[in-house]
Amino acid sequence: MFRMDPNLDGRDLVAYVLQSLEVEEEFHFLRFEFLQRLNITQLQVKLSRLKREIEKEYCVTSGNGELLEKTLRDYGM
Repeated sequence: MFRMDPNLDGRDLVAYVLQSLEVEEEFHFLRFEFLQRLNITQLQVKLSRLKREIEKEYCVTSGNGELLEKTLRDYGM
């Protein structure tokens, strides 16, 4: 089994992906589930606070509007 090295450069990364396709290896990104969930939770907390701020002020400013747009974009990725 080919192990993914976190220090792979572009060519090595392509070689890893090609070899993993040949041997039908399960990608190691599944091991990042904790980090993915942590990131989603942080984004949800950020959106919740932003929602509360907008509702309290009953106004979308250019500052919190831009933050809302960026956070929703990050959340959708």
